[in-house]
Amino acid sequence: MIGKDLYDELKDYSKPIILIGSGILLVLFLLSFFVHWRFVSKLLSLVTGTSLLFLVYIAALILFLDKEVDVEEPISYYRHVSEQMPKTRTFKLTIVWGVVLILLGISAIFFSNRYRKQYAFDCSTILVDQSAGIYHLEWIDDCEVAAESDCLEEMKGYEIKGKGYRFCDWCKEYAEYVEVAYYSDRFYRK
Repeated sequence: MIGKDLYDELKDYSKPIILIGSGILLVLFLLSFFVHWRFVSKLLSLVTGTSLLFLVYIAALILFLDKEVDVEEPISYYRHVSEQMPKTRTFKLTIVWGVVLILLGISAIFFSNRYRKQYAFDCSTILVDQSAGIYHLEWIDDCEVAAESDCLEEMKGYEIKGKGYRFCDWCKEYAEYVEVAYYSDRFYRK
């Protein structure tokens, strides 16, 4: 739809984007399996999920993997025209392959966004009340439940996985309130 020349030019630009982006993503994903640093979490947030850099990377990957598949089919209505006309017609099946690639790209964005959020939780510092079986996020200073507790312990998110702790109801409501206020403020500023 955009023209063969522009398409080929964009396809040429996609190769360096894929090489650089794949290297960065590979290093970050490997680091995320072995360490739980906020620095790596911030970099993952910058280059995965719904970030503009990751969207450009996925678009470049789709362009790079989009190969033309030509199928030759005999054409009978060319017989009555001059012999110089081609006897076959070429179909491009790139539309089907392009749709498959776009669906794979959308799923890559979705799953990388989920992984990014989970890794951010794993790297965050959490205040755990082991006797009550609940946890509080470190940045919520006003929690009434945490203020009443005497035995709060700081842990990382990955340390409390699978231990049956649940998120404090007060902190959960406050975090939802902050998120709604943040997004509505951004909406009204636009």
